[in-house]
Amino acid sequence: EAEVLRLTRDVLDAVATGTWAAYEGLSDLALVAIEPETKNRVVDGLAFQRLFFDSARRRPASGSAAGEVDPEADIQDVVCSPSVRMLAENVAVVTYTRLVTGVGSDGRHVAETWAETRVWE
Repeated sequence: EAEVLRLTRDVLDAVATGTWAAYEGLSDLALVAIEPETKNRVVDGLAFQRLFFDSARRRPASGSAAGEVDPEADIQDVVCSPSVRMLAENVAVVTYTRLVTGVGSDGRHVAETWAETRVWE
């Protein structure tokens, strides 16, 4: 279970730092995701995920809207209430709430949360 939580943290760190090589190395090429940006439709493969890494590099420094965490500010990214369920010796499901806090471009404190699930093999 500790290894699954470490891998999950490594994926989130890759997302937070925009490190595509690390994210790709931790992800299956046949990754399946359901994201808010897809309006809860299933997307297959890493191409959709790559779009976020590429667009983050092109975002201007003051790229956050009011009420959003400013990507240039200090950000705290926390995994809350993680739960790991081993389905087999080499298969696990981890669920957690991801809490990202920081300061918005308007100077106010902002907190964003997402309920996330990852399957590891």
